[in-house]
Amino acid sequence: ADDDGWSAGARSEGGGRASGGGWRGSGKWSGNGKWGKWRKDGPPEVRPPRVAPRSPEDRVVQMLFGEPGWWDRLDAPEQQLLHGLPGAHGQAVAWLERDLAEHGPRPWAVLRQVLSEQDELSPEARQLADGDALPDACFEDLASTLSTLQLRAINEEIEATILRAAEDPALLPSLRALNEQRNALKERQKQLSQRAASE
Repeated sequence: ADDDGWSAGARSEGGGRASGGGWRGSGKWSGNGKWGKWRKDGPPEVRPPRVAPRSPEDRVVQMLFGEPGWWDRLDAPEQQLLHGLPGAHGQAVAWLERDLAEHGPRPWAVLRQVLSEQDELSPEARQLADGDALPDACFEDLASTLSTLQLRAINEEIEATILRAAEDPALLPSLRALNEQRNALKERQKQLSQRAASE
């Protein structure tokens, strides 16, 4: 007989023992089984939901609210492009431009307080007006994102001009000029991206 009172057939790898014809395990789950990705010290880790990528329009608005002084560094075509943004984006830009005209560039902490005390903006525009969203952005990031919007607009213009030029060859010089403008924008965006990466 075994000196510890166990029968030879009752021994197992898990260290359990038979008792009264039944099985009693060690009561410890190692977490190494193949039933799922469980951590040894608790339930599986819960991952946060994925956040949709910000659009170029979102990024531009958020960077400007974070650094309102950048508005005056934009050229006229860039400002005009922002004036033409539709919906909540255009509403947020218009509000910021009015605030700049009345008070000059104010820190995001001040703008956030002002926005919390008034209801001029729609809920969607107020959500966009988040100066904390891109704290590491530099001016080159803003200019590069604006170039993305300009490229999108010029691509749409080129497509429309191609269709019209098929019936009106007189538009071909305009099409060539648009293509040159697009190439220049692409080169400028490349340079801005390189400068932003070195900041």
